[in-house]
Amino acid sequence: MMKKKQSFLVRRNVQYPDILVVDIKNCEKLIMNQNFRKSERMHRREEISHMFHRARRAGDNLLMLLAWYNENNGLAVRGGVTVSVRHGNAVQRNRIKRLCREAFRLEKKNLQPGYDFILAPRKGAKLDVQGLRDSISRLAGKITKPNGKNYEKGAE
Repeated sequence: MMKKKQSFLVRRNVQYPDILVVDIKNCEKLIMNQNFRKSERMHRREEISHMFHRARRAGDNLLMLLAWYNENNGLAVRGGVTVSVRHGNAVQRNRIKRLCREAFRLEKKNLQPGYDFILAPRKGAKLDVQGLRDSISRLAGKITKPNGKNYEKGAE
């Protein structure tokens, strides 16, 4: 006996472009698109230096997380990774950046919308994706506020 292939239709949700709607036999299921698109990354030096000067910080033994509410972001969650030369040569630094980006990509759906995040891993920490994900979610919960207010550094 041959199995009948299921036919399905995949389309983008117009209102929320990062959600795909899959129609399998007239049953719609929402699937979160977990890509880490260019629009969700922080590239420009001015943005990153602004984050280091004004953003809220929280840290643990794996990384330091910086967060800043960006009114121009809408509901997007943007992220960036910074790794200093103290972490080793280019091969080691690139590996650390890949791990951090992957952890952020998997965890971004649980983060507060509208915030920009910078991940700065600690030197000498044993990094793995699951440990970074746990740190990101715990630290982001400490420094992001549901109402999206920014707090100047040093002011509580």
